[in-house]
Amino acid sequence: MDDLSGIRKDNATHAENVETSDGREARRKGKGKVEETGAAQGEDIAEAYDGWKIFFDGATNFKGVGIGAILVSETGQHYPVSAKLRFSCTNNMAEYEACILGLNLAIDMNIQELLVTGDSDLLVHQV
Repeated sequence: MDDLSGIRKDNATHAENVETSDGREARRKGKGKVEETGAAQGEDIAEAYDGWKIFFDGATNFKGVGIGAILVSETGQHYPVSAKLRFSCTNNMAEYEACILGLNLAIDMNIQELLVTGDSDLLVHQV
């Protein structure tokens, strides 16, 4: 099994910056949930991270299942990969398949440290 200890994780969220009643900056994440920004929580580290990054996503609908990932080098070079799955699965399974697709690309390119970013809370917290 490959050593994935150099992989960092981040959960990409659709968030907006808001100001709390006491003037501190916070981040609102879906359904009114607000988290304070900072190094420990609520910070978008994908932009500040200078190493290799991977962004992945998967989707399921009545037309089929699609997965994709984009590997971004330290210099900003993009390496996209996508596939259509020939079996039916849930959205969570599609997310896992997309992450695996991206990780396989990173392994093939002999990348030792990687920031993994996805929009699936379930998967990102399990990686």
